[in-house]
Amino acid sequence: MKYLIGIACVVLLPLCAMAEESKIPWLTDFAEAQRQAEASGKLIFADIFATWCPPCKMLEQYTFSDDATAKRLEAYIPVKLDADKESELVMRYSDGSLPTLVVIEPNGAIVDYEEGFKTVEQLDQWLTMADTKLARMRSLAGEVGTSPQDAEKALQLAELYRSARRYTAAAEVLAALSPDTLGALPAETQGDVLWNLALARFGAEDFEGGVAAIEKLVLDHADYSRADTAAQLLVEGRYLASMHAMEQGEYDKAKAGFAKITELVDTYPDLAGMATRQLQVIALIGQPAPEIDASAWVHGDALNLADLRGQVVMIEFFQVVCPACESMRPSIERLLGSYGDQGLRVFGVATSIETQAPQDPQTVEEYTQIMDFQYPVAVDNGSASTFGKYAAQGAPWVVLIARDGTVAYSGYFREGPVEAQLKALLGTGAKSS
Repeated sequence: MKYLIGIACVVLLPLCAMAEESKIPWLTDFAEAQRQAEASGKLIFADIFATWCPPCKMLEQYTFSDDATAKRLEAYIPVKLDADKESELVMRYSDGSLPTLVVIEPNGAIVDYEEGFKTVEQLDQWLTMADTKLARMRSLAGEVGTSPQDAEKALQLAELYRSARRYTAAAEVLAALSPDTLGALPAETQGDVLWNLALARFGAEDFEGGVAAIEKLVLDHADYSRADTAAQLLVEGRYLASMHAMEQGEYDKAKAGFAKITELVDTYPDLAGMATRQLQVIALIGQPAPEIDASAWVHGDALNLADLRGQVVMIEFFQVVCPACESMRPSIERLLGSYGDQGLRVFGVATSIETQAPQDPQTVEEYTQIMDFQYPVAVDNGSASTFGKYAAQGAPWVVLIARDGTVAYSGYFREGPVEAQLKALLGTGAKSS
């Protein structure tokens, strides 16, 4: 994406131009923004952007350059978070959409967020709504703190928390309702509590807790207005729980969970198919890693897995047109910098899926140069030969190979789980920065 946008910016120079001198005193250090917010009592206004993102540039040129916006943001501590450099913060405060604007409390809790370009007027309206939302959130929190068994207020607060991605707080509010309180509620309201509790737990990545809540809803409240949707959410929750177990390296647990979902092929064929594909991934764990089938190697010398025995190998499957791949690459480069001298080798495989045409080596070579890759790249033979050997499901997809040449991890790239697996495989910690 950055590669294509770079070409477009040459043609559309006025659109891509950033304001020469910002009227807003942007910080770039989030920790410093938190310190200033705490000291001043202000909220943080975060702009999550990328230098290659046209809507981000439009925000800078048409909205942030306006005197009214600069005046409006005086009430906040403004901070810019570069999506290509602040991967951990970006994962915490956005789903990858650019730009994402976030209002944040000094303690790091989200108040509200918006995605995409906003005019001066739209930005002002949204900030006003965020102020109103925070006031309502604080008021309800006070009321629920005084009367934690007020189910109506607890539900309202939990829904506000969920809308602000405060999933753990939402779950805690609802879980605090006692069995006696729940039992005295109308059946539909009991269902609402369990429904929202399940969604909050799923959002907080407490997948087993979410499954328990939605399972209770399905079993005890067959007449609930969302019963059909709840039944599907239960299967989806079990799938997520199995995926989480897989990320944690609990492959037997994941295998058992996926196997149960495949039995539901008549009712939920899509989920059963996804579970079947994950079982194919699990089947590779502990097996000798398939050799790379490349039509060419670019940005470095050709590599052979047999020659890399004794080292831990990371394979990054990516596509040339893939914003998510670009967003995660700085994280991979950070891991390489932290663990490269401890036995980690990294290389990429440029593959073509999702209806993309096969990439020719010259295109991939140009792309790796523009993106300043820090490691060699193989061009997948026949567009997705190696991709298929590893039963990869999409991009960005990462495979970790142990020192003995067996597959140790395979999944969508998430920095935390991947780094945890790396530490275990390397048998050492990261060097201090």
